[in-house]
Amino acid sequence: MAVKKKSKYGMGSIISIGATVVIIGLLFKIQHWPYASVFITVGLGAEAVLFFLLGIFPEENNDVDWTRAYPELADDYSGERPKIAASRAPQPAANSFSNTAALDKMLTDAKIGPELISSLGDGLRTFGDKVSSIAKVGDAGEATLELTNKVKVASASYDKLSTSFEKASANLSEMANSNIDSKAYHDQVNSLAKNLSALNAVYELELQDSSAHLKSMNKFYQNVSLTMQNFNESMED
Repeated sequence: MAVKKKSKYGMGSIISIGATVVIIGLLFKIQHWPYASVFITVGLGAEAVLFFLLGIFPEENNDVDWTRAYPELADDYSGERPKIAASRAPQPAANSFSNTAALDKMLTDAKIGPELISSLGDGLRTFGDKVSSIAKVGDAGEATLELTNKVKVASASYDKLSTSFEKASANLSEMANSNIDSKAYHDQVNSLAKNLSALNAVYELELQDSSAHLKSMNKFYQNVSLTMQNFNESMED
């Protein structure tokens, strides 16, 4: 039986033509052209009739009828269902352990045993410790910079102390040459002596601090030198 060919034009095409008439009527109305009311009346009337007919006639079914290609999908199918091919489980490879065996044989031929691997691990750990010790040299550099700053401060204090001594000598000379009250003279001398003692104590503390820091730095550099020597010996081994 021949398949009936569907028409190119359907209800949707007719509705589109009616909508075109309505749009033309609106254009005439906006532009105030003649016969605008006629176009709008005819177009809206045609649209009303078409929508009425669209509600009466059944909708076209555009879905693909898969039962034509696969009859077993039909609800009233009574034949034998096709068998679904079972998926084949992946078979393990026959040489799944061949790579491991080859690796073991290669290690045995190269005489690489657990003892050598353990020794290699110990060597790597020792190397990491040595690197950590070397990293402390940066901290030593910062400590050296701090010591240099303290020495500069001590030198500045010494310069100030020398200036104070010079001023004290000048003041003593002026006081000896001037005719002032003896009590005031002794008070100024005592005050000057206290100031000089205080400056001397500050300078002494700065020197002691610098000396202690230098001793600790020398000891640290000796430890670093010993660590580097041990590291070089371990690398040679």
